[in-house]
Amino acid sequence: MFTVTERTPLHASYFKLVAEQGNYAVVKSKNTGDTWRLRVEDGWIVTAHMPRGQKRYHHQCRSISVASAVKKIRKHDEYVLRHRPWRSK
Repeated sequence: MFTVTERTPLHASYFKLVAEQGNYAVVKSKNTGDTWRLRVEDGWIVTAHMPRGQKRYHHQCRSISVASAVKKIRKHDEYVLRHRPWRSK
């Protein structure tokens, strides 16, 4: 279950919060339009990624905290915007 402190990065202006319930949250990146699912599993934050225009999630990474997962998401978005500029908004 996410604590109030853990939820804070998910409510940042960087994301649109799509869903939040119990042990998972779904956010959409305002920069790339990609959707991310963060789920608490065995003490880890498991992150799944669905690129814009796709219909399925794929496993992206595991993180020790929500803040760490958000940092990885932002780094991924930077990569996408640098290498695939046609995918931005």
